Amino acid sequence: MCFELPVNKREYSTNEAINLSNALITEEYSEAVLLQTIFVNIGANGKQKCFRALINSDSQNSHVLKKTAEELGLVPVSKRNLAHSLFGGVKAQVKDHGLYEIKLKTSNGKYSLHIQVLDQLSICGITPSLQSGLWNKELREKKIWIERE
Repeated sequence: MCFELPVNKREYSTNEAINLSNALITEEYSEAVLLQTIFVNIGANGKQKCFRALINSDSQNSHVLKKTAEELGLVPVSKRNLAHSLFGGVKAQVKDHGLYEIKLKTSNGKYSLHIQVLDQLSICGITPSLQSGLWNKELREKKIWIERE
């Protein structure tokens, strides 16, 4: 929501502001953040390997770990100098990235596409697996399968 738009601006009394602040502080906190991931096969140079890919719909580029590019024997088709913009408007330092062309396939091999990816030393921290819960039965009934590493 754009709070700066006139239609969304609202004046709060002192009591309302305190209650709003308390509501934000006491909101339930969870250490686990569920990220959209999918198992894919990355192929290049006659080599193929299965990886857990992170889907980030906000990113303007696709990335591969530099270590993974080396494991697959990928050779950059070009280089790019980029300064990543981070959440909150922070800009990282300009860094060189190799640009690679890879074939991305679903784990069952039914679909594939060729994409360009930039190498990155680290893409994200630890991504926790989905914990078991009461909803597992409902997912199975709807024929939704959760793959675990």
